[in-house]
Amino acid sequence: MAFGAKEYYPGYQSHRNLVNFSLDALPALAGQSGPKFVFAHIVTPHPPFVFGPTGEPIEQTFRYSFMDGDAYQGTTEQYLQGYRDQLQYINTRMQEVIRSILEQSARPPVIIIQGDHGPGSGLDYNSFENTDLEERLSILNAYYLPDGADESLFEQISPVNSFRIIFNHFFNTELAILPDRSYYSTWSEPFNFIEVSDLSE
Repeated sequence: MAFGAKEYYPGYQSHRNLVNFSLDALPALAGQSGPKFVFAHIVTPHPPFVFGPTGEPIEQTFRYSFMDGDAYQGTTEQYLQGYRDQLQYINTRMQEVIRSILEQSARPPVIIIQGDHGPGSGLDYNSFENTDLEERLSILNAYYLPDGADESLFEQISPVNSFRIIFNHFFNTELAILPDRSYYSTWSEPFNFIEVSDLSE
């Protein structure tokens, strides 16, 4: 085992525990008094696939890995099934989490649910041409903004403008709304950014 591998790769059950802990902790934080900023990175629904559609454990046949796309150890069909099943469970849990946060918050909260990337069944880590860019760059970007702040949202908004809109509305800042652009880079050349803002062309 390589140095640090044991700590970095906690294993399937530990991964399940980590995801469920995050989902359980969020409503509890909402009930605490005082203003707060809470950021939670829930490492799912992408691999490793550890949840069935109702949250049940999955029988594992591959080594523990976060890798997807052409580095995923199974077939494309296995990837799609695993992603769908895990997404179904996470969607159910997130609805419960949001409902509980709203119930326990002393005042209407600001909630952003945002993906850092889309699925990776068509991802080639080292090829721009062979990657399904629409799949990889399409993310969930959902907002709960009280006090009329949602009126500032627009259809093509990207994460670069999320907090600009929130700060402008709730804290009276005057931050400029930036162009909503998307970029892709390969694993081997992570700082060679290729603009792919308009995937419909």
